[in-house]
Amino acid sequence: MNVKRHTRAEAQEVMRRLKELSCEELNGLFKQGRVPAFEEIEGKNPGIELKWHPRNPVINKLGWRFYGNNPLARWAGMEFIEPFNSDKKGNGYNLYQNRFWKRRYKYETYIDRAVSDNEPCLRINYRFPSPMFTGFDDARMIDDGVLLALAYAKREQISKSIPGFYWVSVTVEQQT
Repeated sequence: MNVKRHTRAEAQEVMRRLKELSCEELNGLFKQGRVPAFEEIEGKNPGIELKWHPRNPVINKLGWRFYGNNPLARWAGMEFIEPFNSDKKGNGYNLYQNRFWKRRYKYETYIDRAVSDNEPCLRINYRFPSPMFTGFDDARMIDDGVLLALAYAKREQISKSIPGFYWVSVTVEQQT
């Protein structure tokens, strides 16, 4: 498999362009995307939060500020560690811009059906240190080396998943 890996400068440009798009445009790109192969996203890859979903309640925004976007925990991307496929779960970590705690919030990865359109996607399932809610992302490749996802919150008291925000991670050349 020939895998596209961007330079850091190319990745920053891709993220900048996607940040300018509306939720409707991001949703259109997501629907056209495909399930990535592990080799396409393996390693440490930068990412950014793109847009809040219009149906996202304020409480979810506050939760994200606590877990991923505050001076002590600024989300910086994804690290995909173990392979996944239709029969096997993989795993990885969220990356943060923090001198002391660069990796946190381990997740499982597996192939599932997206909440938004019931088509195949990469499910990224989190185990947050909270008995009140969990989170997961539905992700698809929208271009070579570009993974677009919609984050969801799921409260234990509510059976319905609540859309949170779109994020993107770009596969980059790995430094040794």
